[in-house]
Formats: sequence, C-alpha cells, structure tokens
Amino acid sequence: MVRLFMNVFYFVRWVSFSGWRRSFTITRFLGPQIQKETGLSILRQLVGVLYLVLYYSVPPINYYYFKFYLPGRRKQILSYVYNLELPAFHVWCNQGRYVTDEVDLVSNKYLFAQKAFGAGLPVVETLLYIHRGRQINHQVLLNLSSQPLFCKPNRGSSGNGAFCINTDGKLGTFKVSTLAGESFGGDAAEVFLTRQFSREDYLVEPFLNNHPEMAHLTNVLDTIVLRVITVQTNNDRSVYCCYLEIPYQHENTPFLGVCPVDEGTGFLQPLVLPLVGKESAVLLNLDSLTTWALPYWQESIQIALSAHKLVANLASVAWDIVISESGPVLLEGNTNWDVVTPQIIKGGILNEAWIPSQL
Repeated sequence: MVRLFMNVFYFVRWVSFSGWRRSFTITRFLGPQIQKETGLSILRQLVGVLYLVLYYSVPPINYYYFKFYLPGRRKQILSYVYNLELPAFHVWCNQGRYVTDEVDLVSNKYLFAQKAFGAGLPVVETLLYIHRGRQINHQVLLNLSSQPLFCKPNRGSSGNGAFCINTDGKLGTFKVSTLAGESFGGDAAEVFLTRQFSREDYLVEPFLNNHPEMAHLTNVLDTIVLRVITVQTNNDRSVYCCYLEIPYQHENTPFLGVCPVDEGTGFLQPLVLPLVGKESAVLLNLDSLTTWALPYWQESIQIALSAHKLVANLASVAWDIVISESGPVLLEGNTNWDVVTPQIIKGGILNEAWIPSQL
C-alpha cells in the first residue's frame, strides 16, 4: 500500500507540476537549434514534448535524443525503451534463463577479469585490490608504477567513483583527478582517497594509453573507450552496436563525445552529440572520420564475442575495451547497460529481432 501510494503521488506530481516545468525548460534550451535546423516552431516542439511527457510519462529530453520531432517519428515512440524502464527491460530479456550467478560474475569486475584472463583474453591488469575500509599507506600507491593509475569501484558502473592518480615517485607526491574534472593534491588528495576507499572495494589498474592512430580524436590525455554490445540468440552471439566514448575538453569543460562505429568494418560514422554544438566537432577534427577505420578492429570484436561465451546465459552484455598500441584490452562487462546511446544510433531497440517476442 505504501508503494502504491508513493507511485500515485509521484505520478500526480509529474503530471501536475514537474513534467510541465521540465518540458518548458528543455524546449527553451534546445528548441531554437532544432527550429534553425528543421524549421519546426518552438510552439510545435513544446506540444510534442508535452505529448510525450503527459501521455507516456517520459522525460522530455527523450523528445530530442530520439528525434521525435521528425515526421513519422511519433509512431515509433513505443518501440523505444526509456530510462525508467531500463531495469525491467533487462530482466525481461533474460527471463527464463538461470543468470543470477552470471550477472553477479560480470558485476564483480575483479572475479570476471580473473576468469577472462584464464580463458586467454587480454584484460587490464589489476595492480592492487583494496578492500573497503582498509587503511592504505599511500606510499604503496607511489611504489606501484611510475605511470598514472586508474582506480574504480569493483562493482561500480557508469564511471561513478572512478578517478586517476598521477604519481611522482622522486618527490613522493601524487595528484588525484576525477572524471568530473576535479583535481586534488597534498592533504586534500589523501583525504579524498581515504574517503573513497572507506566506501567500496576498489581496483587499482595501470592507466591505459590510446593507440597512436587514435590520438587525434581527443584533446585531453584521457582514455578513449570502445563499447561493444553483444547479444545472444539460440546459442549464437553477434554484435548489436558499437561506439566510441571520447573524452575531450571545450572551454575548460569536460565532455564525452559519442562516435558510432560500423560493427562490420570498424569505420567511424558521423558523430553523435545530442547536446553539444558543431564547434566541438571542429575542435576534435572529426570531419573526415567516415574514411578512417579503427586499428585492431577484428581483434576487438573477437574479444567481446569470446567474453560473452563466458556468460553464455546472458541475453546481452556491453563490453568496454581500450585499443592500445599493443592491441585491444578488455576493461569490463556491463549487464545493466544504458540504452540511450544505442537507441540514438540504431533507433528503437524493441524493433530488434533478438528482443523476446513476448516483451
């Protein structure tokens, strides 16, 4: 009864207040650009956003993410999965399968890395496993490597809680940099590390450098991640979607660009930047990307498909891979992967043949 009451309360609040407010805000922010590109008036856009928000209770940003302002797109609304439905979507896709153990295995990054390494797959090295609450002598971190370190929660997702450590063994100092662009040094860095290590189990890994041929894609010294989503139907694994997550900086603000990759050839496709203007594409020198293919492409695809064999009962997994100078390296797998970016690239996911028909 309490849960029912809360859901009714949230629905009434959304329809009577929150949905309207967010619709006006997002239309005012993105409407002028869409009007310039398509000629669609702000008022017509607002009506379209409100239809999505009030009739389907879907966040208004999805109107622009999935381009429902284009002719005929409104009919496709029910072929998309939205963030509020995401957990149920993955449960439905895996229904009838005994997957609890395999979901837990993929979620435990350390254990899965061990299994993948045992199967002969190239995986990122774990330099140190830090149990939650363990007191770490920070000199240990300084002695691990002369190269930068990457720290991430053992069961984290979406980069939450991850950060980099740049060490200077000669001076005995280190500097922490978060994915949000914050930096700490000295006592502040030690306080930050103590706080993070008290919350979750952490993995400390070497910071992986991009393949030299990919250096021109970003203007920051950060790792470009290739995401390969594999799916399984009738004991046959295939690739559903591939894209690069490209970190870069514009006007001292960190962004994450998304660049689709053709799963068959490895050629980069036109850049997807739903909320960033064209000046960022120029900044990244991405005008000629469609004529350039990623190095080690077939090897990267084979790593993802082979990793899925280790958890063959799962309907789908999103694999994060770094293409380094010496070849592709598997970072981790994600079972509860977000569907926004794949649907921006591929369209409504419920149209895909591998989705259970009863969904």
